[in-house]
Amino acid sequence: MARISDAERITRLLESEGGSLGRRAITEALGLSDARYDAVANELCQEEIVAKNRGRAGGLRLLSVASAPRATPRATREPEEVPLERDLYAPFERYLLTAAKENDMSRSVVLRTYPTRGGKWETPDLAEVRVTPFPMIGQWELRVATYELKRQDAWSVDSVLQAAMYTEFAHESWLVVPAGGEEDWTTYFGRRIVDKAGDLGVGLATFDGKNRTLWKHTTPRPHVPSLSRLHEWLETTIERIGEDKKKTEIADNIGWAARKAAAGRD
Repeated sequence: MARISDAERITRLLESEGGSLGRRAITEALGLSDARYDAVANELCQEEIVAKNRGRAGGLRLLSVASAPRATPRATREPEEVPLERDLYAPFERYLLTAAKENDMSRSVVLRTYPTRGGKWETPDLAEVRVTPFPMIGQWELRVATYELKRQDAWSVDSVLQAAMYTEFAHESWLVVPAGGEEDWTTYFGRRIVDKAGDLGVGLATFDGKNRTLWKHTTPRPHVPSLSRLHEWLETTIERIGEDKKKTEIADNIGWAARKAAAGRD
């Protein structure tokens, strides 16, 4: 496998940290010398992918949703079409909300968790709290599904490890990437990623943001998290996103499911 260029490593780091970082943070995170940093930073600036920050900390900031740096001259490049990771959040959230409305067997609340990074690999991009009643047996179930989204060509085995961390508080965890062309999905993800996802029970899916279509290629391994850890995560996350109404919506859905289950039992 070809080594990822330093330009691509800087671009990915900026993306993962909100689009802007100081010089020292970049060099220390990537192990770059000052001379190497200057060379790559100048290259990215010339390609109009980043701009240099002013002030003592210096550093770089992303200018647009451009894809990773290319070797072709600027004048001959095709229009950029590859979005940053954060540009995938809104269409995928809309997909989840639409799918939830169409499912009359359960009710869901989608938590916009991506702005609330509590620490490395502690918070997924999006989470769905789904409540389903089973009237025939007089029971109901609450399940949390987490979704880790990666932009085009930005996923790796580490992405699977990241998604797997969320099973500490979630029932199922997914790694979702943009839909590709006609390439076989196992080749598209990469064999090592597919194997690692299977080992860790992470689901793999591709998503067409334009048409809001999700293809689920593997199913997450069933998992039952600790109720205390699940409760703690929900409380902390809802507090971070500052949307108490989400707590009310979840409580209302639980009440609906409990009533449906009880009606079936009677």
